[in-house]
Amino acid sequence: MIGIDEADILKSDGDYLYYYNQKEHKVNIIKSPLDTATQTIDLTRLNVVSNINLPDTFNGIQMYRQKDNLVIIANRWRNNYKGGFLNNGNQVDVIVYNVSNPAKPALIRFTELDGNYHDSRLI
Repeated sequence: MIGIDEADILKSDGDYLYYYNQKEHKVNIIKSPLDTATQTIDLTRLNVVSNINLPDTFNGIQMYRQKDNLVIIANRWRNNYKGGFLNNGNQVDVIVYNVSNPAKPALIRFTELDGNYHDSRLI
């Protein structure tokens, strides 16, 4: 179906690649090696323009690229005290960055939800 996107660890907007590097716990924003004028790959264009560092406690990271935003969804285990009570459990974090300037991604939203992320689609 047209207009449905699936989350993944690699997304593209045509000019840049957004890749979650699992080993280094960061999203690499990379200038795309595709030369759209000639429809060829030019590896001299391949360079990391910026990174978004993520906590190493995140797992199951998936991303969407929509308009000027990069949406990152991650699971993590919460182990903390709230109001004198131990508040343990699974948590889903949704982080939104404005990447209209890929060299300077700007955090615009960080949301925490109780539960566990498994799969999603963007319509």
